Amino acid sequence: MPKWSTVRASGSLFILLSSIFVSDAHAYIDPGSGSALLQLILGGIAGIGVVVRLYWDRVKTKYQSLFGRVESTNRHE
Repeated sequence: MPKWSTVRASGSLFILLSSIFVSDAHAYIDPGSGSALLQLILGGIAGIGVVVRLYWDRVKTKYQSLFGRVESTNRHE
């Protein structure tokens, strides 16, 4: 098993050499693609937020029952 100092030294050397010998990249992202990518990222974040909100009460109730604190989470009572 390699030592962490050897791994760190190898990683640092790789990053240093990669930054010195940079080749040209012939790539272009047009504004339409960038906008679509931004919408994809923001939609994913919003989706994760909705899922967390939907299951938040269940997760909260489960952890409260594990630690002995059971409170009524039904807001309609």
